[in-house]
Amino acid sequence: MISRSVSAFMVLACWLLAGVPALAEKRVALVIGNGQYQNIEVLKNPANDASAIRQALTSRGFEVSFGVDLDREKMADLVARYETAASNADVALIYYAGHAVQIDGENYLLPVDVNAEKQYTVRINSIKLSDIYESVGSEVDTSLLFVDACRNDPFKGRGLRGTGTVSRGLAPVQPLRTKNGSFVGFATESGEVASDGDGINSPYTEAILKHIHTPDIDIDVMMSRVGDYVRSATGGKQTPSRVSSLSSRGFKFNPESLPVPTEVPAPTQNSGQCSPVVEEALWRTAETIKTVEGYKRFLEVCPSSALAPEAYKRNAELVNKPKWYLALYEGVDFWGMDIEEKGIETETAENCARACAANTSCKVFTFVPDKKVCYLKTDMDIPILQKGILSGVFIERPGSGPDIPEAPIIETRFSAFPGLAHRGPINMNWQPSGVSTVDACLRSCDQEDSCIFVTFGERQSNGSRCGQRFVSILGDIFGKTDKRGATAFDKVRSYISPVTAPIPLPGVELSQR
Repeated sequence: MISRSVSAFMVLACWLLAGVPALAEKRVALVIGNGQYQNIEVLKNPANDASAIRQALTSRGFEVSFGVDLDREKMADLVARYETAASNADVALIYYAGHAVQIDGENYLLPVDVNAEKQYTVRINSIKLSDIYESVGSEVDTSLLFVDACRNDPFKGRGLRGTGTVSRGLAPVQPLRTKNGSFVGFATESGEVASDGDGINSPYTEAILKHIHTPDIDIDVMMSRVGDYVRSATGGKQTPSRVSSLSSRGFKFNPESLPVPTEVPAPTQNSGQCSPVVEEALWRTAETIKTVEGYKRFLEVCPSSALAPEAYKRNAELVNKPKWYLALYEGVDFWGMDIEEKGIETETAENCARACAANTSCKVFTFVPDKKVCYLKTDMDIPILQKGILSGVFIERPGSGPDIPEAPIIETRFSAFPGLAHRGPINMNWQPSGVSTVDACLRSCDQEDSCIFVTFGERQSNGSRCGQRFVSILGDIFGKTDKRGATAFDKVRSYISPVTAPIPLPGVELSQR
């Protein structure tokens, strides 16, 4: 006959294992984002995409091997570390964003230093996708592969010299045979081209980030929703592909929350006692998942335990730990739709952040330290380099764990010079009519390759306040001149990291965002 305490422990153990798969499985991932290529076209979003995916996977219990803008040697080293970590894992995931090419039916992931003149140099200097994917496949329970590549022709139609066949898009990849099966997801269909996106993430990665935290959703259902999102976001131009050989057990990034086990014997109101077996199991769970719910459940069942003071202490630490952090960027102005045109007065950038947090329409902000003015914005349009400016974005701590979130890298495409105008004649061949806002002016210039130098604030004959100057092989030979109310913009692409580690914002809740 099984004793009451042992029976209770068995029920509790089944509940814990059913509600928290992370306790029963080891999850590892390889995440790479290559965009700053040296010999082929640069991509703007892979670093952002990979960083965001890394953060999402970490919050879902993955141990992540991570790298951005890797050359061949660093890419190979990272892959080797991933293969070592995956050798004793239950779930192995690969995510790649960047350029890739198909040669003779094989997919090659391109490092940033790849020599793209001949086929054999591409083969030698790149990483074959199948080598990574198949290297640990037989050793894991569940295998997951996501490829956000094939964004355009990296060789610009000039082809590759060699005897093999270079095909448009990427070749399909068949799922591996593992204990639970495998899932393969590509940003677009075989042989087609995927979009890099106009925002800070590609449509495919943006869709994954929107759905990966959905509770209790199987990956097949999740990726079906991802496909719907991408088709809608691209006007039907891009359709992600997916192939799955997963068993009926499937896979969930975010399993259902812990249920309350009614079978566990509740202590009497006065005693507050629980069996040693139940106490040990609950404490071990609380220490493993490190959430408010875990310690709260321990205190509910075992309020008189000798570990209760420590449970109260750790619970309080988690309750008081900021959920939101502030990423500050120096010398960057987040141009966008201002909520209040004249801004609001604040003493510090942190106060500016709190003002943004209090307004549910605010997503990002810009703070001008010398004027102590805060501009709240509904969204980020085109970040611009401008001296003496601080801008900020909110970033969320992943899950309930202790890790500080990683701030995104911001891409800027212009440098601003307030109070100055480019000298010289206007380029009459590029003169957008009726442009009355700086945002529209910069968007027009950003979409035009020939637009390098543009001044906003000078009224043109067609009613536009946006004018481009002529450019010679020497650049802007006319220089700049003082002009009140005008701003000169030079097109300059750069990637900006935050000036400090993420700043915690205790008490800030952004539940409606």
